Amino acid sequence: MESASGESDRHRKPSSGKASIFQAFHSTKKIQIVNDRSILDLTQASARIRELKKLIEYHNELYYNQDSPEIPDSLYDKLVQELISLEKKFPSLKDDSPIQRVGGRASDSLKKHAHSILMLSLSNVFIKEELFEFDRRIRRFSGMNSDEKIKYYVEPKLDGLAIELVYKNGKLSVAATRG
Repeated sequence: MESASGESDRHRKPSSGKASIFQAFHSTKKIQIVNDRSILDLTQASARIRELKKLIEYHNELYYNQDSPEIPDSLYDKLVQELISLEKKFPSLKDDSPIQRVGGRASDSLKKHAHSILMLSLSNVFIKEELFEFDRRIRRFSGMNSDEKIKYYVEPKLDGLAIELVYKNGKLSVAATRG
C-alpha cells in the first residue's frame, strides 16, 4: 500500500453542524491509496469500493456544496482513479457509483439556461488511452463519425468552474454553468 498525505494549504476541518455521514471522516489526515493488484477477490474489492465511495462522496460534498475542501485535487483524483480501476475489474460492484454523477447540487435560486452550443463534462486524462476513450465517448454521444474533425481545447487542470458567457452588443447578457 502506498500512503498519500491529505495535508495541504487547502486542508481545513469542516465546521460543526455538518451531516453525520460526513462526521465519520472529520479528522481524516491520511488516506490510503491501494494498488488494485493487491485486491484479488470480490470480497476485498467490495470492501474497498464501499470505502472509496464514502470518501469520494464526503469530499464531493465538501468541495461542490460547502466550498470547503480538505484534500488537494491530486489526492481526490487518485481516489477516483482507484475506484474507476476497481469498477472495471469488478463491474458487478459498479452500482450507485459517485463517479457516474456530478458532485454538486444545482442551486434553486438560479434560473435554468439552454446552452447555444452543447457544453459537455470536463474530463481528466492521465494516459494516452484515456484521451482516445474520451474522444470515442464524445463521438458516440454527439453522433459524429470517426473521420469528422473535432476541435478540442486542452489546458492543465485548474481548480475552477466551466461557464458559458454570452455577450450581446458588448455587454454580458448570460453567465451560465454547465449544470
